[in-house]
Amino acid sequence: MNRFDNQTVLVTGGSSGIGLRPPRPTPARAPAS
Repeated sequence: MNRFDNQTVLVTGGSSGIGLRPPRPTPARAPAS
């Protein structure tokens, strides 16, 4: 279940609190912003 967390964090941009690479956490959130 750790793998899912890793993928989810990357998708959310590290909003889970892991802080992997939160340089631009808006890839799937607001791609047409």
